[in-house]
Amino acid sequence: MGPGWGGSCLPRDAASLIMMGRVNGFNFSVWRLQGVNANDAKLNHVAHAIVSILQESQDRNVALWGLAFESGTDDRRHSPANHVARPLLDLGMRVKAYDPIVVSGDADDLDGIEIVRDA
Repeated sequence: MGPGWGGSCLPRDAASLIMMGRVNGFNFSVWRLQGVNANDAKLNHVAHAIVSILQESQDRNVALWGLAFESGTDDRRHSPANHVARPLLDLGMRVKAYDPIVVSGDADDLDGIEIVRDA
């Protein structure tokens, strides 16, 4: 079980479904509150938990295993790893990441993450 769901399609589709419901007079409160908001809360909880553990650490190196939002792809758009890495980078941590499929660090939302070739 990971820190939450991500990717480019599911969040976009969820937002579209909620908007279409609103336009048509249907309130998708269960989906919005229990699905989208719960996922956001889980992502934030994981990121804050890691930051609270590491913020006082003298070792400024952190390893991430897995960058893509799902296995078998190099697609990092809206990946939970981005959400976890950002506050670590903001603390001045050196974040190194390994993903067997991801081989470059050219995505804007991963600026500052060093991608390494082996775990």
